[in-house]
Amino acid sequence: CPPCRREMPVMLEAREAQSPQSPQSQVRFLWVNQGEPPETVARFAAQQRLPAADVLLDSAGQLGSALGHKALPTTLFYDRQGRLAAVRVGELSAATLAQHLALISGHSAP
Repeated sequence: CPPCRREMPVMLEAREAQSPQSPQSQVRFLWVNQGEPPETVARFAAQQRLPAADVLLDSAGQLGSALGHKALPTTLFYDRQGRLAAVRVGELSAATLAQHLALISGHSAP
């Protein structure tokens, strides 16, 4: 979806900004594609520089239903214990992403 595509660079930049000294260094980003063929997803992921190991397929579109969130984009933030800490429905800005990453990492936002 267009909002998903617009927020990808924001998420990639945040992911790439992580370093061992960064308070967010423990954060893993996963991208889940819902409903598209694997070949289409792989091609798009490569174009966007998304790490293949971090791109998951939900070909049947079941994840949104299972989690109770059907709108796209939806970003789920899990804490270090694997508990859902926050849900953001709609396009993420860099500031909103930084705020949520600070929440799950236990640090204040930059």
